[in-house]
Amino acid sequence: MEWGKFRVGLLLWFGSASALCPSNARAKRPTSVPCHSHNDYEREQPLKQALVSRFQSVEADLWLSTGKIMVSHWPWSYAGSLEEMYLKPLQDLLTTRKSVHDDGKTFYLWLDLKDGRDEFRPKLAKLLSDFKSLAPAVQIILTGSESQREKLLREYSLQVQHDRDEFRDDDPVTDGSWTWYSLKWRDYFRWRGQGEVPERERLDLRNMIAKIHSKGKKLRFYAAPETPELWKLLAEEGVDLVGTDQVSVLGRLFRGLISNQLNQPSPM
Repeated sequence: MEWGKFRVGLLLWFGSASALCPSNARAKRPTSVPCHSHNDYEREQPLKQALVSRFQSVEADLWLSTGKIMVSHWPWSYAGSLEEMYLKPLQDLLTTRKSVHDDGKTFYLWLDLKDGRDEFRPKLAKLLSDFKSLAPAVQIILTGSESQREKLLREYSLQVQHDRDEFRDDDPVTDGSWTWYSLKWRDYFRWRGQGEVPERERLDLRNMIAKIHSKGKKLRFYAAPETPELWKLLAEEGVDLVGTDQVSVLGRLFRGLISNQLNQPSPM
């Protein structure tokens, strides 16, 4: 993989070439990376580890238990409440800055709706309304149960967006609510992140991204191989968030690549 191509992906992400030029490194050095902490509550230090690694996105699975919205992959052995683990810490952080990483970029909090009971929705809606001041610095994305999501959006007026887990060429342009695709990697691609990327798959990925972006939407993958080769491919081709369960490893990779680029002689 050529660094020049990977650099193009970084430039698209960070929005301007000057942000990666050595002459502007001190003033405009990017402080966050377009990476996503999958099942973030399973980290040793939920949220904190992602923030230290400068991730722009985290995900929490939600259930209702004893009247509170709780975080866990299964409806037992909860890691804690959504409020205490994510909403309050982010609110506290934003009392001293206008964005989570103090770089003006949106931070994404993905809420995976696991609980299918009717009583789950009003509790979650009330909690999100109590923390509506997080917007626009924090954008909440609803994922998971499609039926719960549709009912929640129909029954309550919330400052949230949502994703879909299937891509079709004839999907409509964004309506401001459906803004993301979360796609299972192996449903669309066979490459497992080792060795050379098949050119056909690279082109298919490139075309998919172009179509999604032309609809005003963004893309992330899940259940993808956790390899540097795949991470670099996603960056090179312009996937909007690179997901991982290896937060520190991916964070170091991206910060190292960015640091190396900042120290390269400027071609501009």
